[in-house]
Amino acid sequence: MPDARSTSSPATGATSHAGLVLSLAVATGMAASAAFVIRVVLIRNYAGDFANISRDYLWMTPVAYVLLFAAASLPVLAVARLLDATRATWLAAGTFATLGVFDAFMPITSIGRIAAFVLSMGVGVMIARQLASRAAVVVRGAWLFSMLIAIALGAAAFVTRRTMPGLSATVPPPGTPNVLLVILDTIRADELGLYGYAQPTSPELDRFAAQGVVFNAAMSTAPWTLPSHASIFTGRYPSSLSTDYKAPLDARDSTLAEVFGARGFATAGFVGNVWYTSWESGLQRGFQQYVDYQRSFEQLIKSTHFGRTDMVDMLFRSTSLREASRALRPAHLQEVPRPQPAPNHAEFIVKRFLEWQTSREAGRPWFAFLNFFDAHDPYLPQEPFRSRFGVTDPNATPRKAYDAEIAYLDSHLGRMLRDLEARGVLRNTVVVITADHGEHFGERRMTGHFNSIYMPLLHVPLILRFDGTLPAGRRVDGEVSLRDLGATILDLAKQPVPAAFGATSLRQRIDGNGETSPSVSSYLLTRNDSVRALDNGMLSIAEGGWHYIVSGRKMMEELYRYPTDPGEAVNLVGSDSGFARMPGMRERLFRALEADRRAVHR
Repeated sequence: MPDARSTSSPATGATSHAGLVLSLAVATGMAASAAFVIRVVLIRNYAGDFANISRDYLWMTPVAYVLLFAAASLPVLAVARLLDATRATWLAAGTFATLGVFDAFMPITSIGRIAAFVLSMGVGVMIARQLASRAAVVVRGAWLFSMLIAIALGAAAFVTRRTMPGLSATVPPPGTPNVLLVILDTIRADELGLYGYAQPTSPELDRFAAQGVVFNAAMSTAPWTLPSHASIFTGRYPSSLSTDYKAPLDARDSTLAEVFGARGFATAGFVGNVWYTSWESGLQRGFQQYVDYQRSFEQLIKSTHFGRTDMVDMLFRSTSLREASRALRPAHLQEVPRPQPAPNHAEFIVKRFLEWQTSREAGRPWFAFLNFFDAHDPYLPQEPFRSRFGVTDPNATPRKAYDAEIAYLDSHLGRMLRDLEARGVLRNTVVVITADHGEHFGERRMTGHFNSIYMPLLHVPLILRFDGTLPAGRRVDGEVSLRDLGATILDLAKQPVPAAFGATSLRQRIDGNGETSPSVSSYLLTRNDSVRALDNGMLSIAEGGWHYIVSGRKMMEELYRYPTDPGEAVNLVGSDSGFARMPGMRERLFRALEADRRAVHR
């Protein structure tokens, strides 16, 4: 009588092999997702760094890993169908273990990709040997393991779910204005037509600004995103805040959104810079809706180690087979420190904001914050702006691509503002348009930002418009600090400015009477304040066309007359005029920082 095991049909064998391969693929994907989640938790809670990941990672990560390993299971299944159960188990277990271990090596840049793959294969072979003769047990164990990981991740998602605040029961009185705060990430003032730039980068902003108030010398408080935004949101200098390269804004200071929300405004944020204005930054506090990372297939894949590699980002950005082939190199197969997310371009942000604005509760004023990231490097302008600014020329400079990005952003800003105007919304809306910092293009042999506090990084645009309240076509001379922007917004929105803000309204400068905060800026790589921070950074103050800088443990000093020396090439510390000017500026700089520090700690 023949052995019953030999009578199984080909279909039964194929089904058995499919269950084996799929169960191992799912189990390995769930194991990889658990390892990824643990690493994110360690980075955020123990390493004190940003994980640069969507707040949806607790569900995106397991879904993405299961999809990736399910895709990898297809060729494995094709081969496994030709093998017996023992060899099929060996093949599937070895393949998936190798891929899972190699995925864990993605963030480790000190190990070469070939070496990492060889090590992964060694682990895969060891695991395959242990499981090869246990096909039935492996299938049941794999599904049980996958279910346990899914339950654990689901419980973690439930425990750590982030709930946004609801609308306050308080409703502001009729006629209370709306507020639209627009921050253009990485745009320097002298790159816009309203500040004299010859290239047509900002026709829409120029038109809009002509009906509002333009500040000729607005100064950012920091040369990079998070401390600059945090200063605007809290009315504090960055040296008094918790913000750092690896530290978010803490809850010690109330933010603009929290103040507006508590007073009955609808609040929403829409951000393009998901590295330093996302849910991890602390800036989202007080917003009832906050749009940062997209819920998209691209972001799903980028919730894995493999998806956070240069290779995957280049594949998503490629527009031709040649570009895609360039991405498929071993050197690109490792996770980068700040992985590129699915981009939130200006078109996306404007669309989401306008949808929210039309769907909100009627009769309730709103506060909306928009951060546009298009002019940040890498500059990848779209058509027709690429051709319009000569970016297609092989010899085109990065600045041309930067100009093209600004023009692209400007076109969508104009569309948004015209839409609000057509709806009649602008008649009762305070509109504030500024930038968090600028960009170096060769000045002092520097490029980019987050590397100095010279004027190309500090001098930013600032436009205020509130029809019927602010004068049209007014230009305001003299330095003003973005530290005062939060107090100004509250003042214009007919809201009392909390004493804790520590800033003053710029409306005094518009009206021509009263003092505002000193234009103090800092480039600090530590959360220490005042003099101690100089071990790792720079402090400066700008007033009356002069810019005083002090840096380093030895208190190295610089002084520039920036209106006539915009590149700040001539240090006037040793000149007669500098000798007379510098002591007073030094004193006012440290007095302002000390006053802010005491206000925070009292």
